[in-house]
Amino acid sequence: MSESATIKPQVNQSLFLPFFESTREVLSMMAGIEVKVGKPYKKRPPFNYYDVTGQINFYGDVVGVASVCMLGDTADQIIERFACTKLERGTGEYTDAVGELANMISGSAKKNLGVNASITTPNVILGRHTVVPSSAVPCVVIPGSCPFGEFAIEVSIKLVSGSSGGR
Repeated sequence: MSESATIKPQVNQSLFLPFFESTREVLSMMAGIEVKVGKPYKKRPPFNYYDVTGQINFYGDVVGVASVCMLGDTADQIIERFACTKLERGTGEYTDAVGELANMISGSAKKNLGVNASITTPNVILGRHTVVPSSAVPCVVIPGSCPFGEFAIEVSIKLVSGSSGGR
């Protein structure tokens, strides 16, 4: 097998690295939470279970989805700090706060992708679930931790054919 065939399935780092800094920035600025970001890895089965996920779809020169994934207790505490008040999981206000957190992290990362990208309104998933990536788009998991527990940013985006990609 040629070297280029071996390299081809690799993830384009310029598409997920902006999510490192945007996660730190948003949680620090908007919730006063200091975050440690771990070493990213390519998502493979078995998939982790989450209780709360906010997803944002990307379109334009990149397509795919970015997900902010958390276990329930961690999510509840992050959302309480983010919203400056305790919100009950399952209420409209809680769901809105999760969506806005995902929107802010993805929106901040989007401006540093180096391509023309747009994002959709957030989709929020509550209850025990897994986030299964598309087989057509590699998924990178960026693990994070804060005083309230662990979470993950899952980035599954790729350049559209003909896009120059990255800065």
